[in-house]
Amino acid sequence: MLAAAYWLVQQGAQIINFSGSGFVSPLDGSAALDRYIDLSTQAGKSGGTTWIVAAGNQAQLHWAGDIRDNNHNGWVDLGTGASPSPLGDLIALEVGQTGPVSITLNWSPWGRAAADLDAFLYRVDANGKSSLVAQADTPQGSDNPHPVEQIQRTLDAGVYLLGLRASRLTGKGRVHVFVSGAQRMLPVIAAGSVGSPGTARNAITVGALRANDEGIEAYSGLGPTDDGRNKPELFAHWPAPTSGAASFRGTSAATPVVTGAAALLAAKTGNASAANLRQALRAASTPRRDAAGWGDLSAQALATNTRR
Repeated sequence: MLAAAYWLVQQGAQIINFSGSGFVSPLDGSAALDRYIDLSTQAGKSGGTTWIVAAGNQAQLHWAGDIRDNNHNGWVDLGTGASPSPLGDLIALEVGQTGPVSITLNWSPWGRAAADLDAFLYRVDANGKSSLVAQADTPQGSDNPHPVEQIQRTLDAGVYLLGLRASRLTGKGRVHVFVSGAQRMLPVIAAGSVGSPGTARNAITVGALRANDEGIEAYSGLGPTDDGRNKPELFAHWPAPTSGAASFRGTSAATPVVTGAAALLAAKTGNASAANLRQALRAASTPRRDAAGWGDLSAQALATNTRR
């Protein structure tokens, strides 16, 4: 991805759409691709490159919290603040049909191996008994400072329980759990579910709006980043499918809508610099009360700003 980003910038691309997000790198803007995006947006001969990036679709399959074990049982405590999970030290996952499921643990701080966490996945049978079906327990330390664990398995439909064991705790940190392939998850914490490079400081990160109203799609990734910044900057509707066409949904579909708006603004003003487009897109947004960032991309404001 980094090589592709470098190549595009070297070709003189002025606006780049990135409809993707990852969860195996830092979520505080310090990932390599995040830092390159920030660097390439700075003014040069072309005025910098504008990066418009999807926020990701993991808000309803995400949990995040401080790494702690207040009851000293060896398992990471779940919940928000002083509110414990109704399942104790476990996260419940429902798999609707047999298929691939991916579970990613990502914790901070990166590069110092302040903690060593392991993931254990249990299947619950019809009698309520559980059995271990998968685990991820790669040691983190001086030889492996990357605080990531992943379980990737084909799972049968049913209910599963996920536990996070802390084999070493040496300081404060924050852990994220991202799941794909499951139908639902309990408990869920949407805050902090934006993936990289949507966490880049200079990226214009895009969330998705529901097709029939102005509400934010429940799955749309939300900030803050691990260093406390608000994300996304903009929310947009994903395009309605034409007759007989397959529906293209999610933040990956909303992001090109904003990218197209940026291209229209650049054509109108004759100025495709990153600073100008950032300002113009912000001016073409409508602030909203229920989310941080600039607000919703406004078709009316965009039409006014691009009318010849």
